[in-house]
Amino acid sequence: MEENRGDLSDLQPAEAQSQEHGPPRPAFSWHRSLRFRLATGLVVLFLSLAVISLSVIWWQGLPLLLQENRLLNQQIGENIATSLSQQFKQAETLSRNLAQLAEVMPYDEVTYRRVLPHLMDLPELKNLIAGGGLWPEPRQFDPVLERSSLFWGRDRNGTLQFFDDYNDPAGSGYHQEEWYVPARLQPLDRAYWSRSYTDPYSLQPMVTCTTRFSRQGQFAGVATVDLKLEGVNALLQEKFRDRPGYAFVVDRNNKFIAFPELDLVRTERPGSNGPVIDFSFAGELALIKPVFQPVAEQLTLLNERDSSQADQDSDAVQQLAQAIDDGSYQIERQEAGVIAHNLTVPASDKPLPLAQFSLEDDILLRQPADVIIHQMPHTFWKIVSVFPRSETTRSAMAISRSLTWGTLAGITLTGLLFALFLWRILLQRLDYMTHQIRDAAQQDPSLSLQRATLVHHRSEDELDLLGHWYNQRTRQLHEALLAARAGTQQLARENADHRATASLLEKTLALQHALLDSTNLIILSLDSGGMIQHCNAGTLKLLGYGEAELIGRTFPHKLILPVHLHVRQRELQQRLGRSVDGFTLFTTAPESRQWTFNRKDGSPLPVLLQISPVLDSTGRAHGWVAVGTDLSGQAEASPVAPLPTPMPTDDNASPSFLGSLSQELRTALTSILGFSRQLQKKIGATDALDSIERNANQLLAIANSLLDLSRIDGGQPELTFDEFNLGELVDEVHTELRPLLEGKPIDYGYHIPKEPVLMEADRRKIRQILHSLLSSAIRSTDHGSVDLTLSHGDTGGHVHLIISDTGRGFSPEMSQRLFQPHTPLEGYTQHKPGNGLDLYLTWKLVQLHQGHISLDSTPGKGTHITVELPLHPTPA
Repeated sequence: MEENRGDLSDLQPAEAQSQEHGPPRPAFSWHRSLRFRLATGLVVLFLSLAVISLSVIWWQGLPLLLQENRLLNQQIGENIATSLSQQFKQAETLSRNLAQLAEVMPYDEVTYRRVLPHLMDLPELKNLIAGGGLWPEPRQFDPVLERSSLFWGRDRNGTLQFFDDYNDPAGSGYHQEEWYVPARLQPLDRAYWSRSYTDPYSLQPMVTCTTRFSRQGQFAGVATVDLKLEGVNALLQEKFRDRPGYAFVVDRNNKFIAFPELDLVRTERPGSNGPVIDFSFAGELALIKPVFQPVAEQLTLLNERDSSQADQDSDAVQQLAQAIDDGSYQIERQEAGVIAHNLTVPASDKPLPLAQFSLEDDILLRQPADVIIHQMPHTFWKIVSVFPRSETTRSAMAISRSLTWGTLAGITLTGLLFALFLWRILLQRLDYMTHQIRDAAQQDPSLSLQRATLVHHRSEDELDLLGHWYNQRTRQLHEALLAARAGTQQLARENADHRATASLLEKTLALQHALLDSTNLIILSLDSGGMIQHCNAGTLKLLGYGEAELIGRTFPHKLILPVHLHVRQRELQQRLGRSVDGFTLFTTAPESRQWTFNRKDGSPLPVLLQISPVLDSTGRAHGWVAVGTDLSGQAEASPVAPLPTPMPTDDNASPSFLGSLSQELRTALTSILGFSRQLQKKIGATDALDSIERNANQLLAIANSLLDLSRIDGGQPELTFDEFNLGELVDEVHTELRPLLEGKPIDYGYHIPKEPVLMEADRRKIRQILHSLLSSAIRSTDHGSVDLTLSHGDTGGHVHLIISDTGRGFSPEMSQRLFQPHTPLEGYTQHKPGNGLDLYLTWKLVQLHQGHISLDSTPGKGTHITVELPLHPTPA
């Protein structure tokens, strides 16, 4: 049907006509109109967006901004500590240089007086270094003198002058000074920073950096550098140049080193020659200015924490503290403990944040403030940074207000534009289409089929689709009916396919049962615990029992006499070193054995019994299949033994019998595989079909091996001798077996000569030998390596294949009978209890090629198997 297109001008005549002749339009209240509902929804939507946005800004964004400001404040304190540490590193380096000079330079006072001042008077350190020198132990530099220090200090003009005051015999001696005793006991790679003290001339704070030195392996004295701290205040002011707040520094004893208002922290202390000017402690300032009390208490708590940590140190550290206390008259026991603790902790070059708290009133800012305390490395001084709280929150509040107004303006403008968009795009279009549909509904009913289905389209959008599907409603219904009819036919075809599939499956199962029932074998299907779930007709015919008498019973039920089971139990206990009973007598070491079964009438029946696992997709046994062969009809069979005996060898089981049995199994298994693949093509792969195919392939491989053995033992081996490259064959088998390594952490490799190794033999049989030995090695190894090496013999006429693994290995008893027929491998290969058939066949194939196979194995460490083969064997 053709669709007509028009514009608003086409609407006018029809609208006038509808007003004159059409029925009245259905009435509805204004609050039910689409316009009102859309407007209300838009208002609610944008109000919700505004509330959510403002909540995010003020409840999440503002705390984040405040946190960022606090982190910035903390970074300023770290920058101060880092800058001071860099300056102090220069003094520490100079002190180490003086100590190293004293260690290597022979003592000559004239030479020392000439050299040392030049080292300390470097231009770049002139404003930092106040003095320094060497302080030897008694009689180290001069065997007569107890005190022989070499010290220089700057005078009022900044010139280094030599001072001999500390060598005065009447003085107390520098060997007991606070800056000397700890340095004597500190490690060689550490520098000791003394208490801060005030220069009596410049009234500037100073500190001494001390480094020990040795001569001939013994402590010989210390080297010192006096550091001026007058630039610390300037550095603090520089860091706070663009940010409100301030910082001050105290030493490890909370004595002021730098403070914005120095007059507040200067005090007089009694000296030997009268009062001296010195800097006060934090606690002393708190007594004068109580508003400073919270900061002083926090600094005191930090010192007490350090003292508490020092009290918990080891005995060696405590002995070091006692030695410092005994050695210096200026150090008390508590401070000695802190010094010893600091000397033994690992050195760090990074500032350490100690505390962060708030003040309701600051001593200088006179308003609430945030305080951050950092500890400098090496010196253990404390840097206290103070920031006005109002400034911390001001920038965050300003950003939050800007975001608020910007968000509200954006939401409002977006709402207005969106309302205009809805009016122009949606509401006007709805009015237009409503009028068209109304006109179509008011036309003559006889024309409704042709005219009422036509709605003019103005653009290609959702409303255009609405008009299109209105015009196409008849066609849509017709197509829907056609689709329903086609669907019914498709369902009928699918039902027929399902019936055919079910019929094919039923035929396959019937064929399987027929194949199993037609064989003159005892076949029992067992669950994982040994309970009999199914038995074939051959079982009922040979044993005389009814199906109901066997189904649901645990094998062997009463089919085997208890005395025979006890013999098998003793045999396994001697072999494995543990007790085995019940159904596990048949699954612990699965192998083909001759048993004497009891028929229902009590007569004996010699049976060759083989129990094999039924494996799932993961390789684990979820059931078992027991297959028994009637041996009573064999002309060459030995008389029925009263107790179980091993599987008949070449002497009591003819090759023709094994061949016939193998051919019978191959025929049945090939049919089962054929029907299984037809089912997979019909209904797709399923777990059940995969399990059928996997276990059938496993049984088919066993049947093929039995057939090969029957031909070999019957003297009719099928060997085809051709010349081939043995190295290429090794590479093929190596690549083919690689999927067995999935999920195993095993190094898998091989080594072959560079030149071709040409061999004249049956290529398929040699491949079978390689495949059997390599697959057994991989399955027996959970971790480690599996390696194959191909090499020429000494004479050049033979080749050696060496397969090495780091797997479970064999016991000496197992190694001696490994290549005997039907030797059980008892857990040697992972997930697959081996019956020894492959290895026995491998040994036979090696013999056929006039070769030799040997084994060297250690339980728990691995196995080395060597196969020696002639390059040109003589065909039999």
